[in-house]
Amino acid sequence: MENASKALLIAAAIIIAIILISLGVFVVRQGQSAIGSINLSEHEVTEFNSKWESYQGTQLGSSVKSLVSQVNNYNRTANDGRYITIDTNEYTSNSATSEFPNSAPVNNITINSGTTYKVTFQYTKGGLISHIGISETR
Repeated sequence: MENASKALLIAAAIIIAIILISLGVFVVRQGQSAIGSINLSEHEVTEFNSKWESYQGTQLGSSVKSLVSQVNNYNRTANDGRYITIDTNEYTSNSATSEFPNSAPVNNITINSGTTYKVTFQYTKGGLISHIGISETR
């Protein structure tokens, strides 16, 4: 009987050790993914932003519709937490925010093909585009 109770104590200690190791691995992986998304190389930042920066400035409505469609498609497939919001704000060239939106935004903005729009960007502190401002030019 004494040996059985010692065996149960040893088994419980092994199970607790496995749980603690698993928890440690989980925490390390979460930390690595967070660090990996923060410390992107200049090339990765340029590659990410290049998808959208060609639309910067004054654009026809048809081009802006294409931009909105591309951003919505990107947000549907983004699995790294880097979602892009489109709104009617006008951002300045040095406009920066600290982080991306927490969830994929629904970018329902009405664009008329015959109208011209000004497209501006807001960047994260890491230099990635997080918000796109579309304002109608007058």
